[in-house]
Amino acid sequence: RGIPMRSDHSVDSETEAVFRRVEDEQGGLDLLVNNATSYSTDLGPREDAMFWNLPVEEWDQMHAVGLRSHYIASACAARMMVPRRTGLIVNISSIGAIKYTGNVSYNVVKAAVDMLTLSTAEELLAHKVTVVSFWPRLTRTEALIAHPGQFSDPSKAWSAEFNGRCVAALANDPRIIEKSGEALDLAEVAIEHGLADSDGRVPELRPRA
Repeated sequence: RGIPMRSDHSVDSETEAVFRRVEDEQGGLDLLVNNATSYSTDLGPREDAMFWNLPVEEWDQMHAVGLRSHYIASACAARMMVPRRTGLIVNISSIGAIKYTGNVSYNVVKAAVDMLTLSTAEELLAHKVTVVSFWPRLTRTEALIAHPGQFSDPSKAWSAEFNGRCVAALANDPRIIEKSGEALDLAEVAIEHGLADSDGRVPELRPRA
C-alpha cells in the first residue's frame, strides 16, 4: 500500500519529516532506496558541453540532491534501523561511478555514492544493517518515453518495474548482509535471483574494467 508524501530532497527538514512520519505511523523502517537526483534538464545530466563551459550551479545541483540528500536520508534511516538491528539501504548509482559516461559532475557524484555505500556499510555492519549500491541500466523513464530520439537505442531500455523487482529481491535475501558495501549491477542481481523483465529479457553481464 503506497502512501505518497511530497518532499524536496534539497531541503533537509522535508527529508527528515518523511522519516518522522514513517516512524510515527509505521513504528520502524525496513528498506530505504536513495534515488533522488536533480539535473538542469529532464533528460539527465548535460552532455553537450565540456565541464569548464558548464555553470558551477549544475555541479552544486547534482551534489546537493544526488549525493548530499542520500547522506541525510541514510542518517535518518540508520537512527531507525540501528536500534532494531535490521534494515537495508539501497543507493541507486551506476557504472558511471567507475567510467566516464559524458558528464564530469555526474561521474563524480556516482563515484561518491559508491564510497558512501562502502563507508556507511562499514559503520553499520556491527548493527546488522546492510548498505549496497545498485546499478540500473538505461531505464524506461518518463523522460525516455517522451524523448526517445535523444537516446541511442531506447528499445534496449529496461522497465522501472524490473529495477524494483531487483531491489525487492535484495530486500528479501536472507544473506544480503554478506554483500554490504558492494556495488551490484542490474545483471548480477537479476541472474542470481532468476529475474527477467516483463518481456522476458535478462540483462547480460558486462565487464567493469
